[in-house]
Amino acid sequence: MKAAESAADARTAWLRVSTINKFPFCSTVRTLGPCGKVHGEDHKRMTILPNATPKTLPDSSRRAAAFKRMREAQRTEVAEDYVELIGDLIAMIGEARLTDLAEHLGVSQGTAAKVVQRLQREGLVESLPYRSIFLTEHGAQVAAMSRDRHRIVHDFLRALGVSESAADADAEGIEHHVSQETLAAFIRYTRTLSAER
Repeated sequence: MKAAESAADARTAWLRVSTINKFPFCSTVRTLGPCGKVHGEDHKRMTILPNATPKTLPDSSRRAAAFKRMREAQRTEVAEDYVELIGDLIAMIGEARLTDLAEHLGVSQGTAAKVVQRLQREGLVESLPYRSIFLTEHGAQVAAMSRDRHRIVHDFLRALGVSESAADADAEGIEHHVSQETLAAFIRYTRTLSAER
């Protein structure tokens, strides 16, 4: 029994939760601490399964391009969410106010105000103090693009059989990180599935 326990301990490492994702090539089994509770700085146990490491690393330039695309998507994600919501609010109630943005996005009015100021600097919105917020022509284009991406991802997830609520929530995150090539594949696959029904 002791030998089996020590062998298991040799394959098990305690890691901070934030470092687990540094090993995307590992097949992992994640569990809470031995007593079933989270300890200290939120540690989890990661068991590395045999042959889990890659045989070769991907080409560095291809990998760097992928990471660069992800950083760009993360940078534009907030702007796209805001302009999409501003466009929706204008279409539904005729105006977009800072309080409405904060409420719908679940952020403070101060946070929403800072983002709106950034959107103004980027030429996506126009706003005067104590007035409604309006999209510029460029902002309207970004909002339409973001709305289309959301619809494509949502429809694809629904075609796969994902529930309406899960598809809507998941599409909100996925839409910002999907390439045009992948979106085109989503459209083709959604049409194929729809034709089969």
